[in-house]
Amino acid sequence: MNHLLKLCALLIALACVDALDSGSFAQTLPSTAQPVIRIQDYGAAGDGVTPDDSAFDKALTAALGAKGPATVQFEAGKIYRIETIASSTRHANISERSGLTIDGQGATLLLNPSNGLFEVAHSSDIVIKNLVVDYAPLPFTQGTVVAIDAAKLVIDLQFHNGFLLPSPDAAPAKPVNWANAAVYDAGGGFQYEIYIDHIAEISPEMTVKGTMRLVLPNHFRATAEKIAPGFQIAFRRTGEGGPACFNIHDNTGPVRVENVTLYATPKMGFTLVENRGQVVLDDVSIRPKPGTKRLLSGNSDGVHAKGNRIGPVIENCYFEAMLDDAINVGMMLEVSPKIVSPTNFILRSTSYGNSSPVLRVGDRLDAYDLNAGRQLANANPITAVRILDKTGRLREVSVRDPIGCMVAVESRWRNAGGKNLADEQAATRFAIQEISNPGFIIRNCVFRNKVRSAIIAKGPGGLVTGNTVENVAGYGIAGSNDPMFNEGPVPANYVVTGNRVANSYLAAISVAASFAGRQTGGAGQLAHNVTITANTVKILRGTPIQLMNARAITVTSNRIELAAGGDLGKAIWQQNTADITLDGNRIAEQAKQLFPQPRPAPPLQSP
Repeated sequence: MNHLLKLCALLIALACVDALDSGSFAQTLPSTAQPVIRIQDYGAAGDGVTPDDSAFDKALTAALGAKGPATVQFEAGKIYRIETIASSTRHANISERSGLTIDGQGATLLLNPSNGLFEVAHSSDIVIKNLVVDYAPLPFTQGTVVAIDAAKLVIDLQFHNGFLLPSPDAAPAKPVNWANAAVYDAGGGFQYEIYIDHIAEISPEMTVKGTMRLVLPNHFRATAEKIAPGFQIAFRRTGEGGPACFNIHDNTGPVRVENVTLYATPKMGFTLVENRGQVVLDDVSIRPKPGTKRLLSGNSDGVHAKGNRIGPVIENCYFEAMLDDAINVGMMLEVSPKIVSPTNFILRSTSYGNSSPVLRVGDRLDAYDLNAGRQLANANPITAVRILDKTGRLREVSVRDPIGCMVAVESRWRNAGGKNLADEQAATRFAIQEISNPGFIIRNCVFRNKVRSAIIAKGPGGLVTGNTVENVAGYGIAGSNDPMFNEGPVPANYVVTGNRVANSYLAAISVAASFAGRQTGGAGQLAHNVTITANTVKILRGTPIQLMNARAITVTSNRIELAAGGDLGKAIWQQNTADITLDGNRIAEQAKQLFPQPRPAPPLQSP
């Protein structure tokens, strides 16, 4: 009987093998392969000249409509011209989607500067990789100084071939917001940051020849006296504004961007805002296109991360030649239009958009008087949240512990008219720890030739490690809040270790609480619990390590090299500090060069 059963089992097994070989089971087995949507199948030319708007839109629409995970694939080596993105946000929208991959395979997307590229929102498990992004025309312009009258604050600029002229202001009384510009010497070395008040036409004939006049504000007279003919100036071609190239916000799960290069950005490269899933930027570059004459790569920040519940991971990235900070991580502080009681008040974000971050019961709230440098509440749990309007911008909150001395923002607005951000300075500012990018990581990145700061980051549990910073006109690595722009939180509870900083104009490494007025005698020591260890600083000017309005800061095992004649006693500069641990720091007079440089760029070609 047992032999018979074994024989039956063998026959059944053999039948199954035959069925598999013949494919008779193929229709019943589930497929795990993702559909691949190729843009060339939708008529894309990929020649850099023919608009591929329709093919791009159709391919993305097909992927978004696919059931389950899908991949949009570009063709390697192709240049896809995207002139118009039919969206109110000026981005290709990836919304409410899970499991989508955009794989450029090394292709270039050539955009119009009125558009960004991708908006990723309310989604999860999104990957964007292997892309190069450039703009034509470029969102910035540049030229050479041919004449200057410092007394009159005017500079005549001959624009470089291939770079478009800006439109002159209609009237100096109503100028475009040109914001800041970068001044370089004749060899392309960064020298100064200036602001442009307005741009004028010298004459129609001079405009035809490519020469226009920049007019500077009065407070740049001293800088104007240092600028000479032959210097070069680069700035935004149409003034301040424009979309971020990547706008990643309100996502519920992970979003990853890897091996993506931006050769130009109309405003910020990446905005990472109010995400609940972690965003990872790995091997991302924002830099001038090699082999060109471009002095800039972007018109604003490289990465602007605000209000995320999980801090981003930014690693193995490269940032060069942007008009603003390379990385800015934090949150937009909240203010209160109405204080009902010490435990009940209305909050709204000071963000530039129309919404505010989602608050939850259990979130911990800090409150500050940034005029007097006082902390009014520390990690005070929120016990109730009620949304007051459709956008979620206004929320009524209750907290466990009473908060004294709060000032509502509306009282200041009534007195000052609410004309600008400075009107909010008297109001109590609130930070929520859970939306301050907790656990952010900035690791193994390179920053070079920046008009402003390399890293501005603060947030609980953060880590800044293994980065190289060279030649920046602002800070190298800074933890600080900004009351004027309502950026927070006050820096606390993070680590800066194993970084190399050379030649920052301001402090190489800084931890500072910022507010109106200088505080002494213990008041205002709000920045706290930061560790600065095992970093190397080579600095020819500026301060190697700066601690201001801070307490409980550990500074150990750092190597600081100053220029010949540098003040060794000011290598670690302190103002209004307490409980500072200094141990094992090595300070010497021998900073003569930067860290090893990358291989030289190819010869200059067209813009």
